[in-house]
Parts: sequence; C-alpha cells; structure tokens
Amino acid sequence: MGDQQAIYAGVALLVAILGSILICRKRFAPRGAYMFDHFRIELHDPHVIDDRIIEAAWRAAISMTNRTRQPRRLPILAERATVMAGRRTYIANVYLETTAAELNPDDTALAWVEFVLPAGASPRSCSIIHLRHQRRPRRLRFTQRGLAQRSAVVLGGRARHPS
Repeated sequence: MGDQQAIYAGVALLVAILGSILICRKRFAPRGAYMFDHFRIELHDPHVIDDRIIEAAWRAAISMTNRTRQPRRLPILAERATVMAGRRTYIANVYLETTAAELNPDDTALAWVEFVLPAGASPRSCSIIHLRHQRRPRRLRFTQRGLAQRSAVVLGGRARHPS
C-alpha cells in the first residue's frame, strides 16, 4: 500500500511540474513574443533610419495583435524604454501609431521604439514597460539573437560574416 501512495505522489508531482512549465511557456512565447491580456506583443528587428557620422538613429516596430473573438483595449506601454548595446544602456522613446483605444479580433496595432546609438554599436536587447491598471508594471525584455552581427556588417563593424 505504501508503494502505491509513493507512485501517486510522484505522478501528482510530475503533473504539477508539467503544468507550471506550460503556464510559463504561455507567457513567453517563442521568437521573443509575449502574451498579455489576450494580446500578442512582439518586437521586430530594429533597423537604421538615419546613419550619421558619429551616431545612428534606429527604429524597431512593436506589433500588438488581439488574439480573442471580441474587441479588447490596447495594452498601455510606457513612453520610455531602455536599449542595451554592448555593456551600456541607452534611453529609447516609445510611441503608438494609432489613436484607437480598442482593437477588433485579429487586428494589429503598431508602436515604435526609436533610439540613438554611437556609430558602430548595435542593439542587443530592449526593455519596455507594460503599464497595468491598479497593478505593478511589468517589464517586457526582448533580446535579438544574431542581430549584433547582422547590423555590424551593415555599419562596417567587427563582425566577419552575416548570420
């Protein structure tokens, strides 16, 4: 009888562990996208919009897609974000492209992150703050794998080959 109870306890523990893994995977989806309040929030690859001699202006799009069957209010993002380039942190501006407060099912709204980096530097990660009503703000951290090598080639940096 003791062996059966140990087996049941082991199965219950395994189910609990698998359940927690599934819950965590729902919050942080593959390819750097988050799911919050039934919205898929994804940061797209940044690109240079103005290449100056000693610095470069960058822009990245944030897409927010309503994944429900009914209209929902857009998530509120803070006006400031931070961008990591190398070992330094830079301030970025975040602004929404639309004036709509709600999105219909499967509609997408765009927000933009703009920042200035020194010449030759490329963004490694971006942290955006998602403001929530009567709750603590949540930080969304997006990292770009291989982005530093691709942008270094464009800007004449140290990377040897594009990935």
